[in-house]
Amino acid sequence: MRKSKIYFMALSLFCITGASFNSNIINAKAEVDGDLSIEEGGNEYILTEEDVLLDQQKMEEDIPEPSAAGDFNINFNMDCEIQENDSYCGPATVRNVLQYINGEAKSQGFYAHKDRLNTTDAGTDMTRIPDVLNKYQNQHTYVYKEFSDLTTWKSRVKKDTKKYVPVVLDIKSTETNWRYKTNGHFLCTGGYIYNENDTDYVWICDSHPEKGGVYKVSAKKAYTVNREHSRSAMIW
Repeated sequence: MRKSKIYFMALSLFCITGASFNSNIINAKAEVDGDLSIEEGGNEYILTEEDVLLDQQKMEEDIPEPSAAGDFNINFNMDCEIQENDSYCGPATVRNVLQYINGEAKSQGFYAHKDRLNTTDAGTDMTRIPDVLNKYQNQHTYVYKEFSDLTTWKSRVKKDTKKYVPVVLDIKSTETNWRYKTNGHFLCTGGYIYNENDTDYVWICDSHPEKGGVYKVSAKKAYTVNREHSRSAMIW
């Protein structure tokens, strides 16, 4: 009888600690990091003369600024697919963009292939995304661009929004300035609202496995987590 009690107590303790251990694993996985940083082997993006010219041409496009609230309220209503695993935010974001632009797209695994994004267990190198986006659609030419201030960030996002083009962002965030904490995660814009109650908002299409989907945040908040990332870059 004594041995049975000892066995039962040991089994109960194992179940309790085992449940706690599994819970910690789940919580750890909630902090996704699918953006391959330079420290993890990602490449620095080297702007070509063609990139610089394209960015300049796009910035000079004659797309009038809205003059009053209500002039600019665009929601793409994107079909936002959740990423298949912790490292697939890059392939999922590319898939979501192409699905919106083309009306169809291949699987996340297709875009993750070594001949395309070359996504690994550590994530996706952001510098590979523009070429993949440009290869699998012909309605818009994407270019990688770093930025340093909110005004130019908003200008680029608004210009592409008026052309109904999603912008790819990489973010670094905490639970106090975003919906979750991450050291590197890809998502894309899905619309823009100008001057709603004196605040600009962007629609976000986010593949995050637990807190993803389509949601609205202030443009300043989206800029802040994008700027916080070491690249401080967008693909637009």
